[in-house]
Amino acid sequence: PLSVMELRHALATVHSTADCFNQDDLPFEKSLTECCYGLVVIDKETSSVRLVHKSLQDFLKDQYENAKLFETGYRDIAFTCLKYLSFNDDSMFENPVCDVNTVKRLIYLRPNYDPHLDHF
Repeated sequence: PLSVMELRHALATVHSTADCFNQDDLPFEKSLTECCYGLVVIDKETSSVRLVHKSLQDFLKDQYENAKLFETGYRDIAFTCLKYLSFNDDSMFENPVCDVNTVKRLIYLRPNYDPHLDHF
């Protein structure tokens, strides 16, 4: 599962046109659940975002495997990872929330980055 901070950083990165990461682009935590109409929840104990029920995960997985959803998902994730890592902003590393290990994990970059590239 993605942490709330990882998802916020990923979403801020997707629509960014800047060369540097902009903290002002981070969506509010509340908006993460509101825009999904109750299909995701935030686990307060682990500060992670997850689907509301396993049946939803099964449905989405089935739709993906039948090429009905997320046809460019791997490409989109890989591009977002590369864009995030290419930000020319050392201030990200000064924030204790964003140490080097966290940056490597953001957008579940490690160990799942390579499989996204394999789908090109």
